[in-house]
Amino acid sequence: MTRRCNRFTVEGQRDRPVDPARDSTVKSADLDGPAAGKVACPEKMRCRSWNCILLGRFDVRQFGQTIVISGRKERALLAVLAMPPGKPRARDQLASMLWSNSGRDQAHDSLRQAIARLRNSFGIRGTLPLKADREVLVLVADAIAVDVQQFEEIGEQTSLSAEQATALYRGDFADGLDGLDPAFGEWLLVERERLREKARAALRELLEAHLAAGTHNGAAAAARKLTALDALDETAHRALMRIYFQQGQSSLALRQYQRCRDVLRKEIGEVPEFETERFHRASGNTALPLGEFRSKASRPLHLRCRAQSHGGHGKRCRLAGC
Repeated sequence: MTRRCNRFTVEGQRDRPVDPARDSTVKSADLDGPAAGKVACPEKMRCRSWNCILLGRFDVRQFGQTIVISGRKERALLAVLAMPPGKPRARDQLASMLWSNSGRDQAHDSLRQAIARLRNSFGIRGTLPLKADREVLVLVADAIAVDVQQFEEIGEQTSLSAEQATALYRGDFADGLDGLDPAFGEWLLVERERLREKARAALRELLEAHLAAGTHNGAAAAARKLTALDALDETAHRALMRIYFQQGQSSLALRQYQRCRDVLRKEIGEVPEFETERFHRASGNTALPLGEFRSKASRPLHLRCRAQSHGGHGKRCRLAGC
């Protein structure tokens, strides 16, 4: 491992390979980067000077200052390398993913040019924390914080609230990078839907918690986020209908029902579920408790996948096998 690691260099500084004997604080398993020659910090999140935001609007920052990366291919390259940081990516894999319609030599040449443009985007602000040799590229995991990684880690820890995870999910993964290349598009679709489902699960958990506690404002906020993420989720629509009605806003409750009915008809050619219709017809009964309409998203996946617009549900059919 040591021999292989010593061959890596920071992209753009290939004339100075890492020398563990000279850079005494760099472990043999580590490679050159902004933190080379410094004592490792036990609190990694606080020590990371780079931040990469991939959920929603693409953004890269160093010490809070935004780095402008204008090229979409360069952004896509960085997005792949950041999923997750520290994971080696073969140049062959990156070239075939981002330039699948080009020959191998041309694709590799395009990759080299993209790396150079990506590095130049950082200008005098600092060196991109990218380690490279002739075969592999990898982002320095200890030098960069990626919101996707934080989002997934929060989702795996029950001690942290779903509210934290939903706050991190600002929008679709790698938004604005569609249509770059067919191979990249396939990878993007899978990753985007995987993260969307995690966000949906976190929002449903948050909605359940607010409904159980009877906190209308929190439940309404979670339900609105859920309908924005998944317009076919009738649980969220019903929760909003109930909240509006109990707040004396019958017109908003009716409008929410109509919005739910219209999107179901337009996207999957279905009518609202029995529970939705039952509440709509009996909405004059204010004795119904707020929590009565708590339930899991019940629309069958094969029907939800028939939608052609909201978040790519139509494309998801092939990936979900339905």
